[in-house]
Amino acid sequence: MSTDRRPPASLLAAAVMAALAAACATHAGVIVVDASCTLDKAIDTANFDAPVDGCAVAGNGRDTISISAANTVLTGELPPIVSDMDFIGTGATPRAVSGDGTHRLFFVGDEARAPNVTFSNIAFNGGVAHGGNSVAGYAAGGGGGAGAGLGGALLIVSGNVVVHDSTFASNAAVGGASSGYVRYDMDNSGSGSGGGGGMFGEGAGGDDGSNYGSTGGSGGFGGGGGGGGGTYLAETGGSNGGPGGGSEAFGGYGGTGGIAGSYGAGSGEFGGGGGGGAGSASGQTPGQYGAIGGFGGGGGGGGGAGGNVNSFLAGDGGAGGFGAGGGAGGSSSPYGSGGGGGNGGFGGGAGAGGLGNYTGSSGSAGFGGGEAFEGGGGGGAGFGGAIFIRSGTLELIGDRFDDNTSSIGVPAGNVAMAKGGAVFALHILHNANGNDQGMPSELPQVTGCGNAFNGSSATNAANTDLDNAATFGTSRAALEQTCDAIFNNGFEPP
Repeated sequence: MSTDRRPPASLLAAAVMAALAAACATHAGVIVVDASCTLDKAIDTANFDAPVDGCAVAGNGRDTISISAANTVLTGELPPIVSDMDFIGTGATPRAVSGDGTHRLFFVGDEARAPNVTFSNIAFNGGVAHGGNSVAGYAAGGGGGAGAGLGGALLIVSGNVVVHDSTFASNAAVGGASSGYVRYDMDNSGSGSGGGGGMFGEGAGGDDGSNYGSTGGSGGFGGGGGGGGGTYLAETGGSNGGPGGGSEAFGGYGGTGGIAGSYGAGSGEFGGGGGGGAGSASGQTPGQYGAIGGFGGGGGGGGGAGGNVNSFLAGDGGAGGFGAGGGAGGSSSPYGSGGGGGNGGFGGGAGAGGLGNYTGSSGSAGFGGGEAFEGGGGGGAGFGGAIFIRSGTLELIGDRFDDNTSSIGVPAGNVAMAKGGAVFALHILHNANGNDQGMPSELPQVTGCGNAFNGSSATNAANTDLDNAATFGTSRAALEQTCDAIFNNGFEPP
């Protein structure tokens, strides 16, 4: 009898397929993706255990989604996967799901739900996670930090995911870029400042005393609203802050913009940016603070202060949620004090401090985000060109990763980091800047074998097993080992 008890890789693959087939047999039915039941509808059907127009089979418990087309091309963001389901490509070669060069492909879990998900015989091609930029206002300030790009093909917020016998090609995570600076308005009065970029939507620009702050950009995750301007020279009262951008995928939970002389800005919920603070409504009234962003949502910009009778306190920028940038502090008249910039969430850039006789202090970036510099917000990080996992487990078996990349945008402030061209696993539970919004209570676990990495790149990759062009926070060597090696003691008695 052979002393080598390890099964060949072909037997391992067969065992995995048999286990999946047994699991699928217990399902109420198989949801088939076709021209009528498109992939987004199939996911919704499985999520809500109810038929969606075009899908004949209603979901029930753990569902199977069968993909037979050679290439399914996406034109927008897919719904988040929040219930147990299995994706199976039914062909001799992996069935492709291809991005449009703008959106990531799959999104798993949220802060409250951690589904069990498998992907088998799927080709993940051309997905892009681009962090939200921050922009300058029409007549006033920018200075917000940019958002992070996380997981071009697959972002796992929370869940237990298995991917086997699949491929990942030309996916990218790109950090957002900041543009514009905090400034006074055209009459040298205090102006509102820019909101932070979300994990997709742009951070809005602030505005002067005669215009409202702009609305944060919407999308997969919204940007922060822009701050309103301070009291206008004619003492007509300050302007309102802009609302935070919402998220179609998560229900549009952007925070409300502040109202001058009334209530302050509202915080963003999951996927939404914080609202921008209103400007001072009278000469002695401080500008309002920008609100914090929800998970993935940028912080709101601070409201401005100033006028004929100068108010001396502009509003601070709001902190960004996980993966999002902080809002910039509002500016006062030249005689007052600028508001402080908001801190970025994990991977998010710092918001700049506002202008005044005393410039407000800038916020600090989350891990990997760029710091503010001379009135410009920091850039957003690019992490996990193919896969980013925040919480839960990820098992990769017999997968191939080709030409996946992580890169950074070009900010007005300082540049961010780009790590893990193929796979990035969260490696810390706390940010050094104290902004732990959206951070999990436990680190994720990544395991696997028989995987191959080719042509990966990451701007700031080191040359270690846990930090290289392909992986960050998880062992590349362990993922590349032959699958036989992990079964030394599992198949025969000693």
